[in-house]
Amino acid sequence: SIGRWHSFGDATPMENNIILVPKIQSTAGSLWTDAILPLSNWSVEFNITISNPGDFGGFAIWYTDDMSVLGPFYGGPPSFNGLSIVGLINKVEKDKIYLDIHCILSESDSIDWFSATLPKPQASMWLNDDDTTFSILFELNDTSISFFTKSKNENPVKIETYEIKENFDLNYLGITALNDEYSSSIK
Repeated sequence: SIGRWHSFGDATPMENNIILVPKIQSTAGSLWTDAILPLSNWSVEFNITISNPGDFGGFAIWYTDDMSVLGPFYGGPPSFNGLSIVGLINKVEKDKIYLDIHCILSESDSIDWFSATLPKPQASMWLNDDDTTFSILFELNDTSISFFTKSKNENPVKIETYEIKENFDLNYLGITALNDEYSSSIK
């Protein structure tokens, strides 16, 4: 545990970062906070490094009504009520690997990952052979939630905004990651 943040599975806290999944096949890790979050007017930024990406794998950032210690969907829950940002690593050609970013909002009912397909990605980026570092931000205010990506030394780029009808009564914020049969290290 680090303050109000708790690590699970293969997540390893280091001095300056947390390795969610090491470069080992079929590993999963997660980091969740049990801090009480305000109902609106706050933001969070996750700085992410994907090292030596494999063919597949990914991560998800969650703001939900329930904490999932280690679930089947990129380390997250199989179904949820709330918000999720999913980063999916894909290998399209021999030497071309990219990251698709999907934003999902479930206000009134839970999304079941086993029966749902991901929506069209709102953003994509090519991954380097060694390390790719970027940030994912989200901002929650009284009427909307917005998601942004940011590369080093660049301004944030908005990837999606959802209007919300009422304040979310969600209690858990977390980030999860999973390696499939191929491996990518995610910090």
